[in-house]
Order: sequence, then C-alpha cells, then structure tokens
Amino acid sequence: ATKLYLLFDSDLAGLAAARKALEISLAAGLDSVAVPLPENTDPDDLVRDQGADALNKRINQGLPALDFLIRYSSQRYNLNLVKGRRDAVEEMLPFLVTVENALDRGIYISRIADLVGVPDQSIVELLKRYGKKYLRVVKPQTASKKSIFLDPRERDFLVLLIRNPHLIEQASIVVPPGKMITQEGNAIYSEILEFAEKHSSKKFDVSILIDHLDQEEERQTIAELAMDPQIDQRLKGIPEENLHMLSIDMKKHHLKLALESNRKKLRDLERAGKDTTECLNEQLRLVKKLRELFPA
Repeated sequence: ATKLYLLFDSDLAGLAAARKALEISLAAGLDSVAVPLPENTDPDDLVRDQGADALNKRINQGLPALDFLIRYSSQRYNLNLVKGRRDAVEEMLPFLVTVENALDRGIYISRIADLVGVPDQSIVELLKRYGKKYLRVVKPQTASKKSIFLDPRERDFLVLLIRNPHLIEQASIVVPPGKMITQEGNAIYSEILEFAEKHSSKKFDVSILIDHLDQEEERQTIAELAMDPQIDQRLKGIPEENLHMLSIDMKKHHLKLALESNRKKLRDLERAGKDTTECLNEQLRLVKKLRELFPA
C-alpha cells in the first residue's frame, strides 16, 4: 500500500499514538491521512451506532498527516508563550524533514511560520540544521535529491519569471535563449520558454511545468526556485525593473567573457607577429558596449 488512513480515538492517548504512527508512516514514505474519531469511540462502535456511511464520511474528511500534526501542536502548546511556540516548531521538524517535494515543504513551512508568528526563513534555518542531523543519524542510507547549481544572477532571473510569468515574453527578447550564464541555467530557461509558448501567462502553472520536465534534477530545481524564501529580500521593487537589471547582468557577463577571449586572441597574435588590427577593433567595440551598459 502507498496510502494509509489512520483512525484513532480523539482522547490524549489516542492523539499521542496517532502522532507516533504518523511519524513512522511518513518516514516510510506513505501518503498518510489522519482520521480522528469521537472520543472513546472505536471504528466498530461508529459503524454499529451510526452505520458505515458515518465511518466513510469521517474517512473522507480526514486530514493529510502534516495538516493534522500542525493542528495537534497548536492545541497541545500555548502559542502565546515563546516556549510554547518553540516546542511546537521543534515537534514538527521531524515531520517536515520527511517531505521530499519542495513545493509541499514550502507550503507547510509557511503555515507553521504563520502559526507561531515568525518569518518563513526562521523555520527554513531550523529545518536545515535539523535535517542534517536527521539524515546523518536516522537515515544515513537515504541520499537526498540534488538540485542543479545555478549562478545567483540567473537563479534570481528564473525565480522572477516563475513568480511573474507575464514577463516571460519580454524576457525572451532581452535575454535570448542560450544567453544565460551556465549550461544548466540555459536548459531550465529553455524549458520555461517552451512551456510558456504552449500556455498563456494566465495559465502558467509551475506545478504543471514541473510535471512537464523529464529530468528529476530539473524538477527539483524548479520546485526550489518556486519556493525560494529569500527572493523578496533580494528582488525588491517593480518586477519589470528587476527584469531590466538582471538582463543587464547577463549581458555584462557575456561581454566580459568575450573581452577575455579577445584579449587572449590578441596576445596570441602579438606573440606570432601577426596583424592585430581586426582584433584591436573588436576589443574597442566590446569595451564600448560594456560602457553603454554602465554609462558614467
């Protein structure tokens, strides 16, 4: 089975048992649903007293494991106190670290952060520290899925497009395909452009984009980009202005590469005693373009 419906008594003992069972089932990778029953009621009691439909109704109203655990922690701890908030978060960390899908994890991080009244990044930092300990001590045999390395500039550029799909068409003009910084960045950018061609900006759904991708590393990377918790600190202001500045960063990068390549060619020509006129003219042209991007 891949899905578990856990029915339990709603008294304190039942809640504690449910929490332990959910911890085990989540670690095993099961899609777990918590189905609380009336206090001091077993499934057979419910069926005998109210019929099978009553039990089925309860099952259909069950909560995904982490939704239940968030609700359980909010009831168990006094969230008006700093210690209560800290204890609630620490209780949920073991469950958060088992969520492999980055989108789902980001959603739960935001919900927990809202519950205890802290920024999302606070939960992210705690999760990073706990996650390292968890993977080292509890599941050393489990290799975490790797995302693709991206240059910070192209990372911000891609996050901007995912968050603002109406900018994709404009982005394809100011930063043509193949003009990102890394090969990996170019590959993901191409996927976004190709996907956007088939879907209008109003129908651009990042979850559908992720399903569209064949490479697991690309899927993981897109999910992480979509849930980047620090993007609002890095990209402030109007999205169109951010697109303009990031496109300049891309052009500057490629101009510097071209300049370095031309300098090498110029040195080689000088050593060989060959004509350097054309190479010098190209150097002047590239320097002029670079200055145009950053006028004095």
